[in-house]
Amino acid sequence: FKLEFQYYLNSVGGIKYRDHWVGLASNFGQLRIGTISTPYKSYGAKIDPLYSTALQGRDHALQSDFHSGAGEDLEGRAENTARYDSPSWNGLKFAAFYTLDSDENDGIGGSKEDDDGYGAGVSYENGGILVFGAGQTNNGGNTNTNGEITGYKAGGKYTFNNFAVMGQYEFGNQDLTDTDLEQWHVGASYTMGNNMLYAAYGMANVDGDIIDDEDVTAFTIAGVHNM
Repeated sequence: FKLEFQYYLNSVGGIKYRDHWVGLASNFGQLRIGTISTPYKSYGAKIDPLYSTALQGRDHALQSDFHSGAGEDLEGRAENTARYDSPSWNGLKFAAFYTLDSDENDGIGGSKEDDDGYGAGVSYENGGILVFGAGQTNNGGNTNTNGEITGYKAGGKYTFNNFAVMGQYEFGNQDLTDTDLEQWHVGASYTMGNNMLYAAYGMANVDGDIIDDEDVTAFTIAGVHNM
């Protein structure tokens, strides 16, 4: 089991809930139930050297909002969710999740709908090579507050001694506002003892009824020293 919390020392205050789940793990793989990071988010964390810091890519437009937040509509941390991770077959692994909608009356105008989210991903990791792909949907119809949302991604990382290059490409759609998302980034890191240098560049395009063909450019340059 895992019970994870985050306590804010600044003006935000209070305790934030993170992963909360119970599960079973054996030679059949791992099955967990509760509040769990999606495979979509997990793969993004593998290629972000600054993950879980103030400079992580998901907070600075290098990775999409599918990697952030918590809830039942394809947020990075999925609530009321079951997730299965397969064992590794020579580096090849499969993961899938299914989220139960806890409120069938949360549609537009109080309409009844069950928008159970689900998705899957596959990854291959061997030596210095990591490649992955993932897709997910909230299965929401026109009565859902957010409509049907879909997201897909492919990416990877190559590590050679102290040098690594990484990147991913994402695209998705929200049908209620007819919004299309396209987002990508590439990065590189170099490690010297306790020090790491990292640089990344990316672009995103959002086009729909509310936002008309808006482009965002993002970059991060960082140095990290481990005490």
